[in-house]
Amino acid sequence: MDRPVSVLDFSGVPAEAADVAIGVVLDLLFEVAVRTPRGETGIGRPSPVLIALEEAHRYLGESANPKPRAAANRIAREGRKYGVGLLLITQRPSELPETALAQCGTLIALRLSNSADQGRIRAALPDTVAGLASVLSVSADR
Repeated sequence: MDRPVSVLDFSGVPAEAADVAIGVVLDLLFEVAVRTPRGETGIGRPSPVLIALEEAHRYLGESANPKPRAAANRIAREGRKYGVGLLLITQRPSELPETALAQCGTLIALRLSNSADQGRIRAALPDTVAGLASVLSVSADR
């Protein structure tokens, strides 16, 4: 069965308004999922939802509005039990909140040219696979 896909594109919205809107949308999606009773139609447990945030560092970094950052951290901590997943896409993992990054079950890291970004990924990896971080290249030559 095909699942519907909805896309909210905030690329043309001024940054200050987009930050608030993204925070509100994240909060609303999570609250609807939490309040959807088992066995009923809605989002979350009956129909799992994956929220993808492209350029996540813009909305979740230290200098961003605290609303989307708090909402994303809450979803990262509690979302799985309510059927809400969070996909954070960024070229700057060092600017993502520690809480959200620590809750990631899967990390996909391609070439990282910044040592701070590499360090953040290394810190987020479980001890059993931390050695894999050594293959993340520092320069574009590798």
